[in-house]
Amino acid sequence: MMIKLSREKISSALALLTAITGLFSSAASIGNECNPENSIAYKQLIKYGVTVSKNTQMDFGRLRVSSPCYLEAWPENTKAVSDIVKIAYSYNIPIRTQGGAHSENGSSLPKKLELLIHTSQLKTVSFDHLNSLTAGAGIPIAYLKLYVSDQTSYFIPVANGGGIGPTVGGFISAGGMNESSEYYGGFWENVDSVTLVTGEGKVQTINRDNPIFRYLFGSMGQLGVITQAELRLLPRVSKPYQFTLGATEQFTFPITDGSFWKKEKFIKPVYWLNLLIEPARLAEARRDLSNLQKKYPHAMLYMPIYQWSITFFNFTPPLIYDKRQNFYATGIWGTQSIHPDSQEQLQKLNSEFNQLVLSKKYKRYIQAEPAGSPELYKLYFPADTYNQFRRIKSALDPKFLFNKGSVF
Repeated sequence: MMIKLSREKISSALALLTAITGLFSSAASIGNECNPENSIAYKQLIKYGVTVSKNTQMDFGRLRVSSPCYLEAWPENTKAVSDIVKIAYSYNIPIRTQGGAHSENGSSLPKKLELLIHTSQLKTVSFDHLNSLTAGAGIPIAYLKLYVSDQTSYFIPVANGGGIGPTVGGFISAGGMNESSEYYGGFWENVDSVTLVTGEGKVQTINRDNPIFRYLFGSMGQLGVITQAELRLLPRVSKPYQFTLGATEQFTFPITDGSFWKKEKFIKPVYWLNLLIEPARLAEARRDLSNLQKKYPHAMLYMPIYQWSITFFNFTPPLIYDKRQNFYATGIWGTQSIHPDSQEQLQKLNSEFNQLVLSKKYKRYIQAEPAGSPELYKLYFPADTYNQFRRIKSALDPKFLFNKGSVF
């Protein structure tokens, strides 16, 4: 089925994606220069370990750069997050959350004088209920999966397929799926509750029966700071029973300057463009992706087009895929090319991919891709989905301070 778009809308969408590089900068309410130390807000926040950073950082794709002037915090539990958010919110300071800095669209990079909340110290693991565990939002899913398989006779059914970058909170914020989703569905099918610190520092535990629950997956940090989640576990029939009910411990894992991937050793960034497709259109989508690769051979060092089957069980998150059915995730991916025109071709590839999505009414995994802006998300999401997402944000974040300028 084809849809008609005005030339203005296509041009607007293309312009958005050609501007995938650039610096982020904005001013918060505590001043325009990088000297917030004397502000009343900072004097209150410093009690919670908040510091001023004058260093820039980049996201996983190395396409965007943060401001060189922002506040940082490393809270160790939900209460600490709540206390910090409460102060920042009262002074109208924009709040940004960062887990493993695994995003491609810069949504976790702080703008000028924003408060960046790192989740790396939210690393408690507790086995409060049989067949589940509660994990801190800052724990990398890949490490947690190995830990559970080693320490218990259970396993985490769905974890990321992209190395050690995504954390528990980040995987929820992006949506979450991988090869095992053919058997167990998306990550959303395997989470029982999410603890969220919302505007004014309010703490909410959102269960599966809460209408907001399904909007957390793919929400990109718009609704608050995820501090922990209760994850479902499945038994490993090949291993004798081993599960210490009631145990709680602090999880340990490697970390470097706020990121779980080693920036100084990560020589080649990885890029990806993904389609979420109903089975009847899979072959068509793969042909379209293959044609894009052939047209822009230097955009990246391509890996084979991937294909995952995502099985529907109970629901699909509206921000990810708004049809109640099985679907496929398939996409282009690869590492950075050193060809002289690689960056130009990458920008053109992004632009034409966006045009393809719009013209053929494809669904895309927009949370995981390099391009992102409020205009792009508004253009992409169906009006009903976008408006409901905005209503939920208005209720949880009435000042629109969480990840400001990313989606809204």
